[in-house]
Amino acid sequence: MTIKSDADNAAYYNSRPKKRTGAGVLIFNQKDQLLIVKPNYLNHWLYPGGGIEETESPLHAALRECKEEIGINLDKVWPAYINYQKPKPSGEEDVVQFTFTTNPVADDFLDRLTLQEDEIEDAVFVDINKLYNYLSQARTKAIQSYFDARGTQQTIYLENGDLIT
Repeated sequence: MTIKSDADNAAYYNSRPKKRTGAGVLIFNQKDQLLIVKPNYLNHWLYPGGGIEETESPLHAALRECKEEIGINLDKVWPAYINYQKPKPSGEEDVVQFTFTTNPVADDFLDRLTLQEDEIEDAVFVDINKLYNYLSQARTKAIQSYFDARGTQQTIYLENGDLIT
């Protein structure tokens, strides 16, 4: 295809296959426990986050989802990791998850949350070594990979929760 104009360029790229994308934030407390939330539409827990809207950045989506789900405006976040999850046998499409983190929060953080009543049932802090009781295997592996590598000042890229180096 010969690109002749900006409109042709946009049409070409807009016709390309799309990937499902998501963004979220890992919020740890002073004890290195992770905040997780229980959506009422799933039988497992997640960290705050969700789908990236068509015209928003991953960062904006992560901040928006925190505000919507737990009622918190985070003022400083930075990239934690990017995780590609392959399609599942159930038919669920592949997804690229952009995950951010923030400074550890105070002990009274749970008291300051305003949970989105029509979507989130509960929020708790959980020890990293107990996440497998709450989260999917892929998310647990990804968080543990990040937790083991954090502080290295490197970009962390994962596939299905496994660190790619």
